[in-house]
Amino acid sequence: MNARMSKLVAACAVGLVNLSAHALCWIDAEHPKAADNTPTTDARVATSRQLAQRIHAIVKGNAAMQSLQGTRVRSRWQIGHGAGVPARSIWYQARDHRQPMWVGECGVLEGADRWPPRASVIVHVNHVNDLFNGPPELDDESLRAWREPPVVGQAQGRALYFGWQLVFTPTGRPPWVPVSTAEFLDFASREIMRQHAANGGGAFWVAQRAALERHRAGLTADALAAQARNAWVWQHPDVPAERYPLLVKLDPAFPWDRSNPQRAQIVALSIMGSEEHAQTMQRVLQTLDFAAFEALVRPR
Repeated sequence: MNARMSKLVAACAVGLVNLSAHALCWIDAEHPKAADNTPTTDARVATSRQLAQRIHAIVKGNAAMQSLQGTRVRSRWQIGHGAGVPARSIWYQARDHRQPMWVGECGVLEGADRWPPRASVIVHVNHVNDLFNGPPELDDESLRAWREPPVVGQAQGRALYFGWQLVFTPTGRPPWVPVSTAEFLDFASREIMRQHAANGGGAFWVAQRAALERHRAGLTADALAAQARNAWVWQHPDVPAERYPLLVKLDPAFPWDRSNPQRAQIVALSIMGSEEHAQTMQRVLQTLDFAAFEALVRPR
């Protein structure tokens, strides 16, 4: 083969690679306004918009995501509110759409997201409530606590919560801390008093308060400082405490950079796949550029 023919073959090979990398129908769908109705073209959200576009580039640039078969992928994202929060949030989702939802050469029907995804990458930036895969276990004016996210395996050497979620912060530590047993008992006492008032008094709640206080009096200082479980053990003393979930709360000392509220400070990344896309999404989990996500939250 002469040099000219070799160059032609090489060029064709590159063309085939590029064609393969972009063969997947991928729809980009940025929401035109932030959640507070600020247009995304407004200079006030320019940094957040650039951040969302950077996240999109990381996800869309993954070869395993581009290898999804028999589907159309749509990426949607929206910038969150900017008032009353320590940092402006971003919601991003890239997900599959099966053939009944397709329209045109590369589109999907309105309302296509009503069908549950079989492959998805979801990114929450600076949105703390979505870290825990469920509502709070305890919630009042003094304490908001969730089940501690379980570590189920690893991905690229990083902790994998629930088996599908990674969390990136500037410190490398999760943004939650244990709830102490003393905090839990204080909450339980307040809840008993609320129930007592809501039910017009009664001996039952008086007895509950007394049982709680007896239980607390029998605990050592170390026991009161230990991580709490959502266990009203004075009601069910024969049930092993290990059956109840451990509790955590958002770290009140988390180092929010309030001087730069549009930068990424907590990133929760979820990667899930089911049915025929399970193996592909496992490859995404093992090949997505986690270092790039770490760079997003790295202090500047």
